[in-house]
Amino acid sequence: MKGRRKGPEYVSITTATYRKAVDKVWERIIISEKEEKKEVAVVEGKSSEELSPSPLLSESEWMTLRQVFTRGQDANNLGLTPGFLLGPRHQSLVRGRAPKHRGNYVGKVVQVEAKKNRVLVVLHGEGGGGVGVRRGDGVVFDGGKPEMQEEGGSVYNVVADNSSSTNTRQQGGQQRIWLEFGIEKKLNFNLLRPGHLVWKTSEQQLLSAIRSRYLNKSSKDTRRLPVTVTVTVYGDFNEPLVVCVEDEDGNVGKGSSVGTIRSSSTETIE
Repeated sequence: MKGRRKGPEYVSITTATYRKAVDKVWERIIISEKEEKKEVAVVEGKSSEELSPSPLLSESEWMTLRQVFTRGQDANNLGLTPGFLLGPRHQSLVRGRAPKHRGNYVGKVVQVEAKKNRVLVVLHGEGGGGVGVRRGDGVVFDGGKPEMQEEGGSVYNVVADNSSSTNTRQQGGQQRIWLEFGIEKKLNFNLLRPGHLVWKTSEQQLLSAIRSRYLNKSSKDTRRLPVTVTVTVYGDFNEPLVVCVEDEDGNVGKGSSVGTIRSSSTETIE
């Protein structure tokens, strides 16, 4: 799990998801140990046999992880890998098609209509049951040449193929949608070709949910952990009052008063 040059959205989602997965693994270990000792093992009414077959993360959780950051390569290599746990086989981790953040794989370009500022896309997955796109989401068109200029931007509107509805329409097991772009962000449609891959680089609904849940918490929702500190307070007449706080790891914080210490006669010291 890496966080270099990543935003708070990535850090919050990744750490929360890892926490959930680790807790599930730990839960299974505890249940397994209890069953080996022939003890009654019940965690939320489930045995280890009931827990083990289920995946640690749901498909929606995998999609969320990919959306905040992943170097997706193609329809079969979506960017999340075991890392170096299986050895330093770099080409099996990242095929080298693109080094940038891609997000979730949407589908392929079928048709380009430059005069109408729109692109027809066939969605990935049977019945189009893959990644959806909404107005305001960001996309990029991938021609397999990341060293060249790539086109993309925020989607102005999503329309089903041959329909004015914003819902996608199923055709022969696949769904096709038009991605429309506003005139203020006119794409260079000359760079787009049928067969180009379409990636959703940002999802406004997800970003809003992350910021609301993890980044804008009230004090009552914040998780509190006990911390042992040593507080030292010192000062002298006509000198500022100094407060020094040091934790168990040696981290030190120091602050001083704006005014100076003086004796009180009849007035209260503010």
